[in-house]
Amino acid sequence: MIFASLMFQTEPILMRLRCRRAAVRVALSVLLAGIAAPAWASTLPAADFRPGARTLGIGLGFGGGVSFDDAFAPSWLGGGSVSWLASPPIGERFDVHLLYQFINGGRSGLSIAGIVGLWADTGIKGGPFPSMPPLETGFGLAYPLTPNLVGRLNLVVPLFNPTRPFDVFGGPAAGLEVSYRFHPGLEATLGLNGEGNLLGLRMSF
Repeated sequence: MIFASLMFQTEPILMRLRCRRAAVRVALSVLLAGIAAPAWASTLPAADFRPGARTLGIGLGFGGGVSFDDAFAPSWLGGGSVSWLASPPIGERFDVHLLYQFINGGRSGLSIAGIVGLWADTGIKGGPFPSMPPLETGFGLAYPLTPNLVGRLNLVVPLFNPTRPFDVFGGPAAGLEVSYRFHPGLEATLGLNGEGNLLGLRMSF
């Protein structure tokens, strides 16, 4: 009788625990599904983007930075970035950029995109806009080294930069990095870009 009474009392507790575990599993599944949209991007504006992908990036290095990119149409991607607390001579940097994808290599080939944008840097003598227009222009390359590892190189010249007018790594959209894709909606990056970031994390939504 005592054993039966204990079983009767513990059964509701066990049922509640099972329900809670099931709820946690469902919540995790929904969370992973929400970030599992294609994310062919990184701390840099990436040449290997896919139409419809929206990505949010966080970068750390000589300072902190965030970026947002939206592949709003086939072959077109628009976005921007901002960095702060960067080390001299780089100050706070901002840019808005537009990419046109000439070649989409997908998961197995080389992707190539043209890059043009506007930029500003509070560390430049004379103010963030020493001359107009403050353009950056160049091109980006991306190549999948393995199914989960991608190398990216953006050569972007910050035009009208009075200190380094032909610096191909000087624009905020410039840089070199390797990214590791944990799954289609999340990747981590290691490299150096024009916003002063060394490590990056990008998520799609």
